[in-house]
Amino acid sequence: WHIDGLADPHNAFTPKGEIHGFTALVGVLLSDVNEPLSGEFVVYPGSHYNLARIYGRDPTNLTLMRKEGTKSLEIAKKEQQSDDSKRGGNSKWPAPVHFTGKAGDVIICNFLLAHNVAPNRSPNIRYAVYFRLHSTLFPEGKFWWKCFRPVAMALPWHDWGGLRDVSCPARQAGRPQKDCRCLEDIREQEKLSIGRGADAKQHAYSKANHNKITAATAISMFPNLASDLVEAVVVAHEGDANLVIAELLKMKL
Repeated sequence: WHIDGLADPHNAFTPKGEIHGFTALVGVLLSDVNEPLSGEFVVYPGSHYNLARIYGRDPTNLTLMRKEGTKSLEIAKKEQQSDDSKRGGNSKWPAPVHFTGKAGDVIICNFLLAHNVAPNRSPNIRYAVYFRLHSTLFPEGKFWWKCFRPVAMALPWHDWGGLRDVSCPARQAGRPQKDCRCLEDIREQEKLSIGRGADAKQHAYSKANHNKITAATAISMFPNLASDLVEAVVVAHEGDANLVIAELLKMKL
């Protein structure tokens, strides 16, 4: 698997030292894909949170991604392999999902969602077209598409203004983008969390006795994490207390 916009031996458009970020990858099927292994689009649900955690919130790994391109994804792939070997209820890397459908069907996914193309063992050619869409928050200018937004790498839904529960709080409140402190806040929260892992674990697990957890409860348990980020995790795991707590602890530590 991979994400687009990184330097790669098979990608002549992105040189090493650059990340050509965007907001949404949109694919449109131009022919029917009736069954798996027909050259279809394959995604790893939730992987955008993992890549945000591994790269967007770790300056060292983000620098490596810019320098090495797709080669840097080995960090995440090794974590995935380790996770797969002990797959259970708290797996961070769920099994891949194959996108089959009819001509005209559309898939919309986050820029950071890990994806691939399945081999085509069918007798048919799979036709599709893909678009990279950019938020209006990207800078204007001749080379605007040759950049990326660090805050959107750390908080993958930050620039999706229509998703009010998980996008930038400043924009939700109608304030200008210059008032956004999401990236600064999350970096400051990470600094404050260092050395407090044991206390956080005890507190979190004491709250996880029920099967479900609300966003409000999760936010109160993790006051040093951005509330929109906590809400996004709760939504992603449909309120499953064990999965939510496990992921938030990893973010905090």
